[in-house]
Amino acid sequence: MKIFTTQLRVRHYEMDALGHVNNAVYQSYLEQAAIEHSEYLGLTLATESWVAYL
Repeated sequence: MKIFTTQLRVRHYEMDALGHVNNAVYQSYLEQAAIEHSEYLGLTLATESWVAYL
């Protein structure tokens, strides 16, 4: 199995005054990683028929 990694930029408005990332932001990070992983595998909305099952 190959490991997929991606880099995400943490924006200043996603952090609190102490520099901690807000808990609600992690879901958007996960969504972005899932989209990039799908694109890496060649699964895009424009090219795949699996979209009909969403």
